[in-house]
Amino acid sequence: MESISTFLRTYTANLVRTLTGHRRGIACLQYRAPLIVSGSSDNTIRIWDIETGVCFRVLEGHDELVRCIRFDSKRIVSGAYDG
Repeated sequence: MESISTFLRTYTANLVRTLTGHRRGIACLQYRAPLIVSGSSDNTIRIWDIETGVCFRVLEGHDELVRCIRFDSKRIVSGAYDG
């Protein structure tokens, strides 16, 4: 089963984008236009283009749930239950 995230405009509650791709639930994400970076209990990090909804990179390497994500223009930092 794929995990689905939906994003709504806060002032209208209109659907902005639906992102589908993680194989399990999303545990964390950070938005900074035009990107969303998400971490999941499928042990991966995905980088999305919010304008198109396309996941253009899947990062693997954690052995446990990815619990926190932060990114800037140069790097992504993640924390997971694998230490």
